[in-house]
Amino acid sequence: MASTSTTGGGGGDGPPPPPQRPTCMHDLPAELFVEIIRYLHHPEDYASLALSHYPILARHGLVPVLSELILSQIRNHSRPLLATRIGHLPTELTNMILWYLGPREVITLIFSDSRLLCRYVRLPISPETVRLFERWRSKP
Repeated sequence: MASTSTTGGGGGDGPPPPPQRPTCMHDLPAELFVEIIRYLHHPEDYASLALSHYPILARHGLVPVLSELILSQIRNHSRPLLATRIGHLPTELTNMILWYLGPREVITLIFSDSRLLCRYVRLPISPETVRLFERWRSKP
């Protein structure tokens, strides 16, 4: 009679080895990104995370597709081009609205409205960051 093993393989040598530790942000699973995002409370935090890790967040569906509109908002960060109705609201009211949205919606709204992008990303966006976004946009 053949013996059956519940360990799934090689002779009952014990559990499989643990997975390798992540060495950079690219290696983190989506669940950890969700946990990181749960601790963000301010629109500025969402915008900063999206600016620094856009491709990773895009891979996990946490940011909008990097469209030409979003890229132009980033290129012209200091000169607002397009503002939605929410971009004209006072900051306090905008923050109250953003509080009720999910992380993806907050990031989408900030990146789609140049007034909000200027409001929540106060530091100038460096030319290097703009070039990174252009490179990310050009990838298929």
